[in-house]
Amino acid sequence: MHQSALKKFIQRLFSQSPDDRMKMIVCCLCVLFGLIFLYRGDRMDEGEESETGQMEGVSHQPFSELETYYEEKVKLALESTDGLTVSHVLINFKSTAETAYLTDEQIDYNEQSQASGETIDEQVSHKTSATIVMEETDRDRTPVAYQTNKPAVQGVLIVVDGVAGIQVKKQCVELVSKYLAISPHRVAVQFKGG
Repeated sequence: MHQSALKKFIQRLFSQSPDDRMKMIVCCLCVLFGLIFLYRGDRMDEGEESETGQMEGVSHQPFSELETYYEEKVKLALESTDGLTVSHVLINFKSTAETAYLTDEQIDYNEQSQASGETIDEQVSHKTSATIVMEETDRDRTPVAYQTNKPAVQGVLIVVDGVAGIQVKKQCVELVSKYLAISPHRVAVQFKGG
């Protein structure tokens, strides 16, 4: 059915006058180019979505995924020490990862002086204005990120299996405080069993 319709179209195209034929060819080419650009545009959008999805996965993880990731890393680090069996590790974050964007800052200084009698009053004020630098892509503008800061840890709770011992507690606190770069008083160690 499609072949017969195509044959009829071609026969009609060649049976027309040269001017009508040229108009028909130009129309067909326009439709063809339009379809190519539509198809190409859809593919570009899919590529952009996958790139931004990958970036969001790296820097903007949900809280629960971030906590689970760090808890597993700390648990592995603690269990790598001799004779230590860790039951649970709980980490509390202050916030998620923070991204710093490139800014263009301008500082305006105003100096005013007044002379009245024997005294001279001077006032200096400054105004700072910051503009975020944007990067233009094909279809949109995005801010330029230059630094992503690790999320700040507020506190850590470690539950260790076995008999309570000051040396074990001290070892856990030291390891976790250095690994997460937090103060030792933010690490709590509890013993389970006995």
